[in-house]
Amino acid sequence: MLSFRYYFDRLTSTVAAVGAGRNTNTQSVSMQRSIPQGQGIGYDVTAGRVGGDAGSGAFGRGFVQLNASHAEVGAEYARSSRDGAPGYSRAFVAGSIGAVGGSVFAARPVLDSFAVIRIPELADVPVYTNGWYAGRTNAAGEVVASNLSSYYDNFISFGARDLSMDYVFATSHTVISPPRRSGTLVNFEVRRIRAVFGVLVGRKNGTTVPLEFRELTLTRGVEVVKGFTTRRGEFYLEGVEPGEYMLQVNNGAPCSARIVVPADAGAMADVGTQTCARAVD
Repeated sequence: MLSFRYYFDRLTSTVAAVGAGRNTNTQSVSMQRSIPQGQGIGYDVTAGRVGGDAGSGAFGRGFVQLNASHAEVGAEYARSSRDGAPGYSRAFVAGSIGAVGGSVFAARPVLDSFAVIRIPELADVPVYTNGWYAGRTNAAGEVVASNLSSYYDNFISFGARDLSMDYVFATSHTVISPPRRSGTLVNFEVRRIRAVFGVLVGRKNGTTVPLEFRELTLTRGVEVVKGFTTRRGEFYLEGVEPGEYMLQVNNGAPCSARIVVPADAGAMADVGTQTCARAVD
């Protein structure tokens, strides 16, 4: 047997082969794409000829499998003209239903262990398991990886480059070693940076003056954000969620102001000029 394989990429290749044995010889050519462990498509199309003392004839085979987010679907057909052999054909659909971490899902077949990868409230983020594309997060920020190996290290990551610059996270990858035929919830802590900026002013002798170089505390319930004003009373505070806050000055003349961050605020909300009440300086 002599064969030659050429790779177009890491999954797709073509193979040409010739072989000979006692009273027989074969020639074939194939176009192949490996079936991915995660989402994607794989196929194998082969055509060839076999000859020998028992007669000669052509043969062919076609196989395709699509790994979708909720199931595997595929079809296969094979036929040989030698000795009038009958053809072979089949079509299949396979999937699974599972639950973990309060999420019920339909996914590709689970052969060993699986995981639900959760990036809360972030949709359409690509997720990878052991280097294979597992899928993109749905509207709930979840995707199912159905191809994990029990008791071995499984590397799970998400496409950090697909997130905008206003998101922060401690890590974009993790490693789990699940028990046999188990489900694991993998939760990535990703939060959006929200900030407010504006100008803080006070009243002095009937005129408005900027409150420069003041230490600030922004509070809402148990939430506390600290910061300071710069020259001209400008301030910038991060880690602020939508809602109403009390702003207080911690040094200099005591004063306070109410700041409202709108629910539809983007990464940075301009709260304009804020007047700090009862400022005396």
